[in-house]
Amino acid sequence: MVFAVGPILDLTGISEKLPVIVGPEEPVTFLLFLETVLLAPFIEEAMFRFFPIRICRWLTKNKIILWAVIICASILFGRAHGTWWNVLAQGIGGIILSWAFLRGGYVSSVTAHAVMNSALFLSLIVSQAFGAHASVFLNFVSRFIINALVFLS
Repeated sequence: MVFAVGPILDLTGISEKLPVIVGPEEPVTFLLFLETVLLAPFIEEAMFRFFPIRICRWLTKNKIILWAVIICASILFGRAHGTWWNVLAQGIGGIILSWAFLRGGYVSSVTAHAVMNSALFLSLIVSQAFGAHASVFLNFVSRFIINALVFLS
């Protein structure tokens, strides 16, 4: 599976030598949709939110330590998604998903993650149909709306 092997290849630097799986000339597949929108949110939320936050809460009630764990898990979440540049984008997304987890639990963070990945998946489809500029704009607007909804809930 791409989402399971990708982070390992990225951390070792091997992924930079591999061909792009999804690009302008490759079609977006249903398997990629299943992995990105349905399967990855369950696995990643368990790895980067559920277990770290639950273990931290079990060990201590200190909120500073909890937020340190959330920030560290979010940095790892960002790095697992690609290069160090991803730490910023997905790292901030990880903090937002942690907020969703703290507010509504595992189901809430998985749902928010799936919706965020749906926006990304939709931007891939738009990119293939209309070009990269339309995709970047759609991705920015959709993530802004999703993040605002998470904070307002």
